[in-house]
Amino acid sequence: MTSIAVQVTARKPLRILIVDDQLVVRAAIRSALDSLARQLQVIEVDNGQEALAVMSRTKVDIVFSDIHLPGIYVNRIVVNGSPEKRIEQMTLKTEA
Repeated sequence: MTSIAVQVTARKPLRILIVDDQLVVRAAIRSALDSLARQLQVIEVDNGQEALAVMSRTKVDIVFSDIHLPGIYVNRIVVNGSPEKRIEQMTLKTEA
């Protein structure tokens, strides 16, 4: 009888950073992410400076960010000095 050892490696959780100064927007994105079957580690911050601090100490796979954060450029948050990272952009605008 032959025995075969199978090593099962779980996919590591995706690290997702949500950057928005509006709690309701962060909550909506988190709610959508919570419905996914994939294991996620979600970090929420409400400004660009906090986002840069998180990214300086943690590898982040995906960033959802408000593009109108005061005093910070979104591309600086996303790229954070790593030229191998890409920026895929989607913008939405609502009129009140």
